Amino acid sequence: MRAIGAPLHRGIPKVAPEGTETMLKRRTSFVGREPETALLGEVLDAAESGDGALVIITGEAGIGKSALADEFARQAARRGHRALRGNCLPIDGVALDGLAHAFDRLTDADLTRIDASVLEQLGPLRPGRLSSATAGAGRPPGANRVAMIRAAEEVLRHFATDSPVAVILEDMHWADTSTIEVLDALARRLRDCAVTFVATVRVPSLRRNDDNSRLRELARIPGAHVLELTGLSAQHLAEVMRELLHRAPSRAVVDDVSERSLGNPLYARELAKSIARGDGGTSRQLQELFESTLDALPEKTRTLVRLCAFVGSPATPQLLARVADVPVEVVIERLEPARALDVVVWDPAANTFDVRHPLLSDAIIETAPAAHAHRAHSSIARALEQDPSLAGRSPAATIAHHWARSGDLDNALRASLDAAAEASAAESHSATLEHLERAIELWPRAADPEGRLGVSLGTVLCRAALPSELIGQNRHAVDLVRRAVSLNPAPTSELGDQYLLLAELLRRGYHSAFDADHALNRARALLTDAPPQLEARILIARSWHWDTDPAAAVVHGQRAIAIAEEERLAPLLSQALVQTGCARAMLGEVDAGIELALRGRSVADEAGFRIGSLTSHLPISAMLTHVGRPHDAVDEALAGLARTQDTGDEVVFRDALPGFAVSALLAAGRWDDARDVAVESSGDGRYSAVLPLSHAKLSALSGRWADAEAALASASELGAGHDPAHAIAASWLALLRGAPAVAERRATHALERREQRTAAATNELVFLAIAGRSAARAPLSPERASALLENLRTDHPGVAVLTPWSLSARAEAAAGDSIALWRQAHDAWQNVDGGHHMRIIAACRLADALGASSEAHALLDSALAQSQALDSPPLEQLTRATALRTSAPLAATGSATGARLTPREREVLALLATGRSNRLIGQRLGMSEKTASVHVSNLLRKLGVTSRTEAAVIAARGI
Repeated sequence: MRAIGAPLHRGIPKVAPEGTETMLKRRTSFVGREPETALLGEVLDAAESGDGALVIITGEAGIGKSALADEFARQAARRGHRALRGNCLPIDGVALDGLAHAFDRLTDADLTRIDASVLEQLGPLRPGRLSSATAGAGRPPGANRVAMIRAAEEVLRHFATDSPVAVILEDMHWADTSTIEVLDALARRLRDCAVTFVATVRVPSLRRNDDNSRLRELARIPGAHVLELTGLSAQHLAEVMRELLHRAPSRAVVDDVSERSLGNPLYARELAKSIARGDGGTSRQLQELFESTLDALPEKTRTLVRLCAFVGSPATPQLLARVADVPVEVVIERLEPARALDVVVWDPAANTFDVRHPLLSDAIIETAPAAHAHRAHSSIARALEQDPSLAGRSPAATIAHHWARSGDLDNALRASLDAAAEASAAESHSATLEHLERAIELWPRAADPEGRLGVSLGTVLCRAALPSELIGQNRHAVDLVRRAVSLNPAPTSELGDQYLLLAELLRRGYHSAFDADHALNRARALLTDAPPQLEARILIARSWHWDTDPAAAVVHGQRAIAIAEEERLAPLLSQALVQTGCARAMLGEVDAGIELALRGRSVADEAGFRIGSLTSHLPISAMLTHVGRPHDAVDEALAGLARTQDTGDEVVFRDALPGFAVSALLAAGRWDDARDVAVESSGDGRYSAVLPLSHAKLSALSGRWADAEAALASASELGAGHDPAHAIAASWLALLRGAPAVAERRATHALERREQRTAAATNELVFLAIAGRSAARAPLSPERASALLENLRTDHPGVAVLTPWSLSARAEAAAGDSIALWRQAHDAWQNVDGGHHMRIIAACRLADALGASSEAHALLDSALAQSQALDSPPLEQLTRATALRTSAPLAATGSATGARLTPREREVLALLATGRSNRLIGQRLGMSEKTASVHVSNLLRKLGVTSRTEAAVIAARGI
């Protein structure tokens, strides 16, 4: 007898049992889906031309997603393409399984062609047979996600030089966030390479409750194709049934099956099998049909099929043999009848059995008695603990999955903590949080968990807060730590550490400043003899608001730097350097501050502190905008955003960096580029609100009122309703759309709230409050003007727009001759790199004060050109209204229409003139179809036409 775990030498028998089912073929020919297969053919054509693509096949369960993927694989193979195929598994918290399975398809000969160092960098994607006896133990601690993605890219590029490569990932609705993120990164990186990715996604997912928002993000990758499958026609169903039954079904039977199945091929297939058995299947539900199929199997075969379903992933004969306590040969023999009836499928390359379809697996699990299910999961968990190599890539997560379903609370809790550690080492933050939250849920029901595990519930709660924060759930992270604090009433150093973590989280979200200060003070009081690391953390927390109180930030930051350098605490040193550098720049030491902040990033990079290095892009970008270097700020934010393509599921960065980019693009006068950034945030922290707030202001200044209102509503949902930036955007929206009283009220209320805000935001709010009153034609009393102007700040000399805002507010409040004041304001705005809308407004105000004159006309000519370059109808309208009052002879339409188009819009127009659709324009220019549509809409508006044909005529004229 061969020992369990020994390799399989003999082939799998192919003799089918006798009976009615033998008349059914195991597989049917591919029918229907002509438009879809045509598109897949175009994708293969593109691959042969050296272009990559991503195809997402979606639809309900059983609709034929896998069949279409099979057909794609067959087409690719016929054309000499290499196919790597993997499946995502319905096991909670398993990271990167689908991609790992795909890379396992590389042959031994393939692997000899890849440098050993590259294979090592693949980490969790490294083919399992290259690993040691502990293969599949998940990603080793400290493994680098960036290196993994680059290694995977290098491997795929290497093989694509020989022939196009197709990577097929099935059941992506079960994929963990890390898989989706890595696929996103690879699909973007390999667009210029003959690598095609095909992903199947069940919509909606039957096993998970998430909204597939990250899967939808994949559809926005330039060149992505989404195939939404619907039911087959009655004609195509008839072909399927004819092949299954070996005879043409009657029209009545076809119509009945078509009506009952709604064209779903899986349902139709099971109905046809029921007809072949003669058991009246057309009156049955799908689950009943599955049960009937199972009943046709021998009892011992049914037992192993059920075991396959409970395993939840492709199972090796060795695992099934260990759980069933029978030899491997017996497992193979007993499963042969199930193979013959296509109930289970055998993958010889992976040496695994699997239930043919997820719906069949669901039916088996749902009908099993609870006691039977508990025993099965318990047996599987014990077998995997005895030999973790049988669990695949993430053994701890797989073991925890089965213990959790076994009803054994103590083992489930222990295994969940082990799985969290495994996921944390793999930098899969969503999976880490999932495992820790399961442990938190199990804690009160387990027997003496703290005594058995040597860890407190408070510690587990605090551990869960970090991944929660990183995936954008700041409020949830705060709730977790508050719960930990409530469990620890004794004044201990552990409680002080928890209060410190709470203070850090509160400062990074939209929470009461009083609560954050109270938590920090409690931490300070409890940590009277704090070790240097905690002392440095407290000082860094006190310097968090470097933009609103830079002087205090420098004091606390310098002390934190000294401690971190002395104690060699690289992560804390990095944070302290970045925050202190940004604060010094705000105080006027711009070059020295920038140098210090960049040194902080270097420290993080040298120490391998990836999160700290990535985080540094946020404050440095914001600081560069503040000090009047918006173009550098754009580069900083976009560089950070490019790095997020190589990261895991840190939502906080993907939410924040586009927001900082839009803010910088707005300041730099690159409004068209800013409008191209999609307005979507999935987190709820302070950083997540930057994007909708920046877009709200941009949309208000651009005259896109509905977009501005939607962005403001989105920011409010994220908790940013009291953010000064929210009041600023709302005030601009009201002022420019003709509601000056509302603008005054919003700005005044924001000033009265006395919340922490930057000096620039304060001065802008003062201007808006006064401008709202002026536009409403309401007299501004000297007392009221004085009260508003007292808010103006001059204490941050490094902030470039501080003086221009102050001068503009004073000029707007001037009761008499304001020429000199507006000339100062106008000149000040001309001398800073930022505030392009205020250049126009200041020019119009100065021209109004000057009256009819050549100087006023020159000012307005320049203002008109600038407003058109920014594509801002409200500012253009303001300029023309001022021109009427000053008798300035402006052109009826301003500059030539063509000059108002951006270079990108000119490219779009040229392609539009050739008759290309938005999808084809997007593919040609490397953008999504949605982005191409936005460009088309913009250029139609700028050209003053309503149809693509009219635009093409204009393009033909050479404009």
